[in-house]
Amino acid sequence: ETSSCAPEEKAELIYRAADYIFTDVKHMDADRHKELTGVGNAQILKNIRRAAEILDEKRQTLVLRIPVIPGLNDTEENIRETADFAKHIGNVTRIELLPYHNLGESKYQKLRRTGDYPLHQLKPPAEEHMEQLRLIAEAQGIMAKTGSL
Repeated sequence: ETSSCAPEEKAELIYRAADYIFTDVKHMDADRHKELTGVGNAQILKNIRRAAEILDEKRQTLVLRIPVIPGLNDTEENIRETADFAKHIGNVTRIELLPYHNLGESKYQKLRRTGDYPLHQLKPPAEEHMEQLRLIAEAQGIMAKTGSL
C-alpha cells in the first residue's frame, strides 16, 4: 500500500520488490491535489504509470484507491478522470472507492490534538453517492467497487 509520493528511484525499488500494489489517487487536478495534500500529483502519477509497467512485466496487478472525501474529491469529474487515467495506463485490476471515515479523529484525541483534526465535522459519504461514483468509474471501462477487499 502506497501513496506513490516518493522519488522515482525509491518508488521503483519498492515496485520491483512487490507482487501486488494498492496505491492512492487523491485528486487528478494538480492544483487541487496540492491544495488538499500539500504536494502536487505529477510525480505521483508518473510513479503510478511506472508501477503499472513494472507489474505488467512481472504479470502482477495494480489497484488504484480513491479515498472519497465529501466536498473535497468526490466530484463526478474527478472520478471520471481517475478512471480514464487507470484505463489508459493499463494493468489496473480495479479502482476501489474508499468512503471517508473519521477513525483518524480518535488518534488526534489520544494525542490531545482534538482542535487540530482538519475534518472533524465531516460525515462519511452516503452509500447512494458511493454507488453513483462507482457507476461513473465503470462507465469509463474500468472495474470499480466501493470499499476494499
